[in-house]
Amino acid sequence: MNPDQLEEVVQLQQKRQDLFEKAQKEALESHASMTPAFIWDVLSKIDCSKHIEKKGNLTYLSWAWAYGIMMDNYPEMQFYIADDEVQQDGTILVNVIVTIGDMTRKMWLPVMDNRNKPVANPNAFQINTTRMRCLTKCFALFGLGHYIYAGEDLPPSDEAEPEADSDADCAITEDQYDEINQLIEESGADSDKFCQFLGVEDIGDIQQKDFKAACDALIDKYRANIKAKIKAGKTDESE
Repeated sequence: MNPDQLEEVVQLQQKRQDLFEKAQKEALESHASMTPAFIWDVLSKIDCSKHIEKKGNLTYLSWAWAYGIMMDNYPEMQFYIADDEVQQDGTILVNVIVTIGDMTRKMWLPVMDNRNKPVANPNAFQINTTRMRCLTKCFALFGLGHYIYAGEDLPPSDEAEPEADSDADCAITEDQYDEINQLIEESGADSDKFCQFLGVEDIGDIQQKDFKAACDALIDKYRANIKAKIKAGKTDESE
């Protein structure tokens, strides 16, 4: 073998070695990107605040957007809708399983109304909607939008950020919902007309900033009813 041929063999062997080392490095990087810690680090830093939806007392992350983000980062992701669990009171618990590589997470969620209360004998639309919400919540176990379920509005940051001024734009709590309904009953107000007066479709849609005004209006109506009854009673006596 002459020197030129020998040099060619050496170069070929070096090229093979370089290709092998490159493939090995890519394999290690691919494996590292599939570890739970790495997946969490990637997904937990994504800002979901512009894709949050609120209805009543509940806060949602758009499932279509969340699914798109998951597929952009981990196209090999798979999810499975497990069997629903029917409870003795007729309410239903849906179950969703999501897998990325060797990492599997399961989430469950009851079919609820906009007041965050389980629905007995829900229809197909309610079940389907809850499944997609459950899928999105399962994504949070991998890191995507997890802070939403902790009551946060923005993802964690290394820099200090000013605190939110208030929860004025949030819907009323379950206790406040019950309080307003009790006032409606005691004052004899029409629930539908009262909602129309406040510009909402349901009592559960009333916001925190309007809660006091709503209660004051119902209390005023209650007092007016009492005064009217007292006046009517005096009129009857005079007759």
